[in-house]
Amino acid sequence: MADFMLYWIPGTFDTLLRSGRPLDHLGSNHFHRVRSGDTVWIVTVRSSSLRLVGRLCVELVVDTAEARQILGTDDLWAAGYQAIALSGTEAPLRELPLDSVASLLRFMSPTGQDRLAISDGYVPAQQLQTMRRLTAESATLLQNIWVLPG
Repeated sequence: MADFMLYWIPGTFDTLLRSGRPLDHLGSNHFHRVRSGDTVWIVTVRSSSLRLVGRLCVELVVDTAEARQILGTDDLWAAGYQAIALSGTEAPLRELPLDSVASLLRFMSPTGQDRLAISDGYVPAQQLQTMRRLTAESATLLQNIWVLPG
């Protein structure tokens, strides 16, 4: 099982938050790397601060046609792959600050770029444009923040 960090622009998050729907699927062209049992952590950057906004525990990764059948909807992200949530793990979106752990997050990286470039608390969103695989320790940090009451 692997954990990934996926970036959403704030406007995407705000729109989906207003819908009030629990997160039961995601679409991305990056999901060719995602498998059943993986977790996708969704983040955004607001006021230069990294925010955890969602989590999807993956049951299946399918193409758009199959996702339409499974979910019974055409309301899907325009992407090559759709990740379907493990039944019972769907959760509403929320916004949780990651200021206390952003500098501790580490990624699996063959190039050695295993952390976010943070300057005076500022997290440039450009470095999040590609989905990145988290280390197990970093996934635990996010999980601990996600499960906090609030």
